[in-house]
Amino acid sequence: MLNKLVNAINPTTKTGVRVLTALSTVGIALLFIWCFILSIAYIDEAFSKIKVPSKIVELLLAVVVYAMLILIFSSDALYYGEPTKNLYTKIFQSEWPSRFLEEYLGVERSLAKNLWFDEFNKWRDPNHSQHQQWNDTLSRGFACRLVYYILHFLGLFFWLGCAFLVIEIILSKIMSHSYTIEKTLACRIAFVCGMAFFWSVIRASNRLKLKGPTGVWRRYNEINNRSIHWIKTHRAEFERRIREIGEGEHATE
Repeated sequence: MLNKLVNAINPTTKTGVRVLTALSTVGIALLFIWCFILSIAYIDEAFSKIKVPSKIVELLLAVVVYAMLILIFSSDALYYGEPTKNLYTKIFQSEWPSRFLEEYLGVERSLAKNLWFDEFNKWRDPNHSQHQQWNDTLSRGFACRLVYYILHFLGLFFWLGCAFLVIEIILSKIMSHSYTIEKTLACRIAFVCGMAFFWSVIRASNRLKLKGPTGVWRRYNEINNRSIHWIKTHRAEFERRIREIGEGEHATE
């Protein structure tokens, strides 16, 4: 039972990334609800004036969090995303050995991808000499995904917290209500500062650069460079397979 629990929160596995991301998001969301909704003394009065029960707000926030989880887990932004629209996606995909193979042998991207994964998938066999390389490649890729998701959620809740602070100030002025600084403002400011602090620390320790990356991006770069080195030492094998594919296409014409 304990082993299953440990595996479920292992950040180097696909399941672990999903579980840790979901737990982090739900935890931050609950803290947000407590700081910005449940702790506002006049929230019921404020929303009763505009005929919107505060429970509706809590429900909507829960729906938003759930929708964010579905949006993230329904597609892998780093793997399937558009490189021209996302710097993280661009650098993540530029590290792929298949991209190197594409330029190294001057073949089409689809062929390079097929050539690489035909070989890489063989490494999944525990008895293969490159099995550890296969395992490290996957685990480091998942670690990159975890950092990517956490950074985006921290940034999202930071701006959401700032927006709620501004809205609360406006509502308090409109209703001529005394602003409850002593009891609640410190909590909300601490939340916003906490989001900014953790975002800054994680971002600083995992710098995303084409040259000289750090943290998970450095480890991801290292493992892919090993695969690229392996490709260079087995160039003749890839060239042979390309010739076989070409001969097979001519034979079917």
